[in-house]
Amino acid sequence: MRLLKPKYRINKIEDFEITKILEKNYKIIIFDLNNTVIDYYTDIIPNDTKEYILKLIELGIKVYIVSNSFDNKMIKNVASKLNINYINKAFKPLPFNIKKVLKKENIKNNNALVIGDHLVTDILVANLCKLDSALVLPLNNNEKFHSRIVRKIENLLLK
Repeated sequence: MRLLKPKYRINKIEDFEITKILEKNYKIIIFDLNNTVIDYYTDIIPNDTKEYILKLIELGIKVYIVSNSFDNKMIKNVASKLNINYINKAFKPLPFNIKKVLKKENIKNNNALVIGDHLVTDILVANLCKLDSALVLPLNNNEKFHSRIVRKIENLLLK
């Protein structure tokens, strides 16, 4: 169960205070995409989210999107709007893509934070890689069938 426990729990990504990011000396923030950065059914980035991510970049913090989505066009579109790197088809919770990002950017584990909306992908991969993690509430509760089932199991685990 320890592997499914996030270090932090937040309502939305902007709730993770930038001052805390700086205090913890995070050099990279790795975001999940669907229901974390954007709504499950759109590629529109909420203004608050966009401003938050751009502020991180302005402060010299690397930002990546690492998503299990196979929709490369959507991820590429979102990443280009933010001018950030991304990995799609990440196969989280398998850790190889997260490790690849850290190696490419030459960042140590204690300087990385993963923010996502799923315990069994985002939080698990962070914990397998020995990274800090923040579980965020999903932007849209009207998810596809498989995600609704996973979410019900995760909600039981959170209790």
